[in-house]
Amino acid sequence: MRRGGILTAVLAVAIATWYAVARTALLAHGVVAELDKMRPLAELSPRPQATIVYDKDGKPAFTFFVEQRINVPIARVSPHMIDAIIAVEDQRFFSHHGIDPIRVAGAAWRNYRLGRIVEGGSTITQQLARASLSSERTYERKIREVLLAAQIEQRYKKGQILEEYLNTVYLGEGYYGVEAASRGYFGKPASDLQPHEAALLAALARSPSTDAPCIGPARALKRRNLVLRLMREQGRITEEAFRTASAARLPARDHKNPAAVGALAASVRSLFPGRNPAPALRALRQRQSSARWASCVLDLRP
Repeated sequence: MRRGGILTAVLAVAIATWYAVARTALLAHGVVAELDKMRPLAELSPRPQATIVYDKDGKPAFTFFVEQRINVPIARVSPHMIDAIIAVEDQRFFSHHGIDPIRVAGAAWRNYRLGRIVEGGSTITQQLARASLSSERTYERKIREVLLAAQIEQRYKKGQILEEYLNTVYLGEGYYGVEAASRGYFGKPASDLQPHEAALLAALARSPSTDAPCIGPARALKRRNLVLRLMREQGRITEEAFRTASAARLPARDHKNPAAVGALAASVRSLFPGRNPAPALRALRQRQSSARWASCVLDLRP
């Protein structure tokens, strides 16, 4: 009786072991197949940019765009912008390999304590990978995101990944990438951003639809100052720079550059003499789609 029990136990262990080996083999095969399938998605291919139409004097007249984006090399992005986005989105970006276990564990603990998901723990590389996947929030998509992020990290250097992210991230009001956002919010190129400006743009990356200064100025200010605190705590700005930046105002709700709008009106008038450029200018202010903008410009024709 006892011998039979031992044999049964040994047989059960053997079956369980073989089952585990088989499951592991199937999982490994699935991962390899998934990696092969996702290899094309790991390409950092160019994304749509705005097309700028110039007048006879070489000045911008109007713009067509599907996504309002102006790609720039990372060398033309202010170091403050890089520091701000790293500080708030992925402070260990230069040391991890696509996944940050420390951040994932911290996010999991905070979510557990609060009883709901308030933080995802995604790295910059994962956020970049997510842009190639569906928007559904499932465990399967999260696994795909992790696998794709690992492939991107293997294929590209950190500087290339960061440059792609800075040209891809949506920052509210129709602006994709830091160059378009910098020109739209502050009327200057991304290379000239100061700490308080860079911190605001970095603050918008999390939730641009609710944190944009024209939508929720109080939230935008709170989030910007959080980024500034993180920059100070991580040694990216001095205490004096932190205080100066924290005291700076947000861009006004109607933050479009009046001089630029005036120049645009003059350009449109020169292209379509005798016609009212107001419809086109309203489209510019409202940041409508390319089709709507094109129709407004065409309305100016005789």
